[in-house]
Amino acid sequence: MVSLDDLRDQKANIAALDAARPQDRCDSWLELSVSLSRVADVWNANEQRRILESSSAGRVTRPRSMPTPTTSDKLLETSAADYFDFRTRALIRSEAGLITLMNRIHDPKETSEEIQKLRGLHETMDRAVLNAYGWQDLALFARCEFLPPAGIKHSSHFRSPAQDPKEIRLRWPDEFCQRVLDRLIAIADCADDRVEKSKG
Repeated sequence: MVSLDDLRDQKANIAALDAARPQDRCDSWLELSVSLSRVADVWNANEQRRILESSSAGRVTRPRSMPTPTTSDKLLETSAADYFDFRTRALIRSEAGLITLMNRIHDPKETSEEIQKLRGLHETMDRAVLNAYGWQDLALFARCEFLPPAGIKHSSHFRSPAQDPKEIRLRWPDEFCQRVLDRLIAIADCADDRVEKSKG
């Protein structure tokens, strides 16, 4: 199985795209879509924050596995495939690394047709993932904005020319992220409770 890194190193032809599909990293399009979605970004950011806070307090905290949907559907699989394939093609065409491509996605001044389409495909996949969790109410209102990292408030400093553009992210607003996180934590807590009861 050819990895994306191999494709970039070899400057492979786009015809090699099928070999780069993610079976070597994920077991299904469901797993891939969740791992690439902003739902995973929200969970991972919270886990990093939780572990750092525990470490600062002298405690050892194990990371929790993110709860995932139990079933997939055609919309989810199609949106994941469309996003992954288009992103792979963009990487091959540009002969650049993934970090460079992602920086372009998060750059408000980047308005090329390719980047605009990639942003749209990512949002479509995000909504499909939210729907897979059964959160149609969230999927309906999931919209990204160009914002500083979570936890940094808007201010005149944010609009200052001195602001490092690399700090700006195309992401969900904090309030929406919190709603997603609350639901993920509720699912994880229920799963933990079931495990504890099974032991008793």
